[in-house]
Amino acid sequence: MPIPSFQFRPKYVSFDCYGTLIEWPMTPITRELVGDQIPAEQWDQFVKEFRGYRYDQVRGEYYPYEQTLQDAFERVCRKWGVKAAPDAGKR
Repeated sequence: MPIPSFQFRPKYVSFDCYGTLIEWPMTPITRELVGDQIPAEQWDQFVKEFRGYRYDQVRGEYYPYEQTLQDAFERVCRKWGVKAAPDAGKR
């Protein structure tokens, strides 16, 4: 069976799952992007739902992590009625 070839060359490869080896500072960056649009008393719920959407995104077809983050961020922002930054996945 031939080995599949990829059309891109990743800069880094990590076998980390959800911050067990590498700390991914999602909450501070998310707060930078939409913190002023989410009431403080609802912030924990927003973060929880964003985490759920990220998990949902990785359960399907493979996408680069940047796209996974962007898609999940857009989904949660759409649900909450807030403006999603078009470059959120890169941050």
